Amino acid sequence: FSRDMGNGFHVRKGVALASLVAAVGAIVVIIALSVRLAQEKSRNAGTLPINVKPTSSAPEEPWDHYRLPNTLSPISYNVTLWPRLEPDADGLYQFSGNCTVVFKCTRETDLILIHSKELNLTLLDGFHARLTGLNGPAPRLKKTWEEIQTEYLVVQLDSPLQANSSYELFAEYVGKLSPNQKGFFRSVYIEDEFCAFRVIATTQMQPTYARKAFPCFDEPALKAVFHVTLIHPQNTTALSNSMASGKSVIIVDGQDLVRTSFEPTKIMSTYLLAFAVCDFGHIRTEAGASIRVWARRKAIQRGMGNYALEKARPILPFYEKYFNTSYPLKKSDQIAIPGFGPSAMENWGLITYGESVFLHDLEKSFNEDKETVVYMISHELAHMWFGNLVTLRWWNDLWLNEGFASYISSLGSDHAEPTWNLTYLKEFQYKNTVPKDLWKHLQMVGYQCFCVSKAVVIFRDIL
Repeated sequence: FSRDMGNGFHVRKGVALASLVAAVGAIVVIIALSVRLAQEKSRNAGTLPINVKPTSSAPEEPWDHYRLPNTLSPISYNVTLWPRLEPDADGLYQFSGNCTVVFKCTRETDLILIHSKELNLTLLDGFHARLTGLNGPAPRLKKTWEEIQTEYLVVQLDSPLQANSSYELFAEYVGKLSPNQKGFFRSVYIEDEFCAFRVIATTQMQPTYARKAFPCFDEPALKAVFHVTLIHPQNTTALSNSMASGKSVIIVDGQDLVRTSFEPTKIMSTYLLAFAVCDFGHIRTEAGASIRVWARRKAIQRGMGNYALEKARPILPFYEKYFNTSYPLKKSDQIAIPGFGPSAMENWGLITYGESVFLHDLEKSFNEDKETVVYMISHELAHMWFGNLVTLRWWNDLWLNEGFASYISSLGSDHAEPTWNLTYLKEFQYKNTVPKDLWKHLQMVGYQCFCVSKAVVIFRDIL
């Protein structure tokens, strides 16, 4: 720039040309990004389930929506489950159970929508559930049915529920203990030299599979307290999010069984509920809370869980100090599930892992395997704060859960193995993020997800 006292500012030709090129370039970039964003929005709009039907169809009903209405709020669940670890006469693995959900009516309504999927609900006086009022009489049931597409049990009432009143909804059912690792499922493994198959029953509720284990308001924002009871064979152990509060021997259909009850959980989301019935061994240590590592008995005997226990012990109190917030549970169980597909799941108080990312064989494994174990434990324990204590409202905000947990896990890993310089490597990884990856994750921030299938897509894209 130069200045003429009589004529104001003047710009050299070279500078002017460079400025013009830069301005044009910026405009081109903005236009390109705008077009790209519009294309993506248009593409996503074509794949998302829009809750608007053609004008020629019947008016949309509340049960046609994939998201719950804001009329009911859960307070607590009382869930009793009995998984069969042996097939029935038809070769099927099943579980039976019952669930009582206590909920508050926040806005007057004559309709109850609660999630239920692939549960064979028992008819009670001709209906799929029974309703009881806690502040007075409950409305009579008019009609109940299951909406397969939106995965609801629909309960229509003769008269409306009253705002600020509480009610109980009870249901009995039978479900499949399938091997597909969704909801309440089974995993099969071989333990001894005789190649005998053994079965473990466990869970994967995230993102929307709790409804396959019991009827529930299956959205992450709808937190409640859970009272869990498991019925299981005498030679097995039952685990859940909280500590066992009592055990008793019972006889059902001529079988000697154990009924294990658990302490009430903290207020939490349905996707964090977990339980397991297994014949596993364990090792333990103390770090404020009790930390236990569970795995196949031979794996425990061979010391394959020792490294995980050794590293979980310092990471948990490190996070407590770093976040200045105590871990709120009495225990942290870490269990290795044979053939577990999701790698790991941050169930509050009962974290599940695949064996390959959690167990460490000192005779066969490499140091890279140790790094995987440390990272996985650090990541899942970070979720005890990012996700479990502070929770997203719906799955389009999954990036918040996973982003913080992934970044913080490098600090936990570095604390457990300070000579590995894991924090430096993680910072290098983030600083060298490929723009294509950044664009993909920025898209997820504004991604509007209304149904179950799209929630699963979000997991695949972000994790």
